[in-house]
Amino acid sequence: MTYLEFKQEVRKLLSDVTPDESLAASCVADYVKAKIVREVDKDLTLSSSYWSSFLSLKRRLAGFDVLTLPETFEQDVKDLLTVDANRRGIETFISRQIINGRTEIESLNTAAEKWMRQAVIDLQSHIPGYRIGQQSCYWSTDGSRFGQCLRARLPDGAALKDIYYVRAVPDLEEGVAYSANEYVLSNNRIYKVVVGGTLLPGELGDGLQTDTCSDPALCATCPSVIAPETLGSLSFNYAGEEIAARSKVQVISWTRRNEIASAPNKSCGTDPLININAPATVAIDPESYSAYFWPHPDGNHYFLVTWNGINFDFEDGDEIPLDEGAQAAVAEYVRAHLDRESDDRQRSREFLTAYIGLRARLFVDFKERKSVKFNR
Repeated sequence: MTYLEFKQEVRKLLSDVTPDESLAASCVADYVKAKIVREVDKDLTLSSSYWSSFLSLKRRLAGFDVLTLPETFEQDVKDLLTVDANRRGIETFISRQIINGRTEIESLNTAAEKWMRQAVIDLQSHIPGYRIGQQSCYWSTDGSRFGQCLRARLPDGAALKDIYYVRAVPDLEEGVAYSANEYVLSNNRIYKVVVGGTLLPGELGDGLQTDTCSDPALCATCPSVIAPETLGSLSFNYAGEEIAARSKVQVISWTRRNEIASAPNKSCGTDPLININAPATVAIDPESYSAYFWPHPDGNHYFLVTWNGINFDFEDGDEIPLDEGAQAAVAEYVRAHLDRESDDRQRSREFLTAYIGLRARLFVDFKERKSVKFNR
């Protein structure tokens, strides 16, 4: 599961509805009504009612990005204000409050991202199972160039396990135009496009299933030669398992880093089945603080580092070792901070207590799984 997918699942747990632009407009409309009634009509009781409704809707929008253009969004909110939108003399006041209300939602989105990150780091620090199997990808932009090497910083406190040189192969998707001879990934297998085109909605289905080559040149061990597999108007040849797009990196002494920095760069061609004469190489400093990766990756390749430890820095595409239990716990943590933000201290304490209880249960579950593994 990627970190982006994890966050999306947490957001689903935070709300009983799917946040959308109309809910955001309703939320801001209640914000504006509360401000009008308080600042213009001086009705504190009614203003408090609108404000409570605003806070309730705002909680449902935690982590939601409002993408509607400002002028369109302003009109959507005014449509919900009905008669208040046409009150004379406060037009500028209303426009300013709509901007302020939208800013409230956007700031909550930023805060929710921060709270999710804090909860994930806290879970990792308490549960050993969530520190195992971390992955970091190093592309050409993830560091600086040093001769023919990529010089990059390794994750803090990481216990390195394996390092791979990987050919990037994109997932097969609907609505994406593919050309002949491109490579795609489907069901953990690599396929070469024979006849290109674009998959229409519903044509992807369960994806590509063939696991024998239709082109003997791609795989000398094929048991048989079969016709290309088709989806819609496109056809594909099987090219190998996903693991064929990666090769294990050779680790050399840190004192030899200048040797690979001055070594001529190499090209792996365009075939994802990595077949190279000289292995990709890395020199790691004794403190595991930084590394020199050779060759400097191009736009089609990257280095994949697997390690154990606490990940403090997530990117949306990073694979993370978290499960559904962690999703539920993180949702409780975020709820606690949402209610604290709304000055509901009692509910905030209740949600925080629920988070601590789930965290303890996850810790016990990990110990039990580890015990069963050793007993076997």
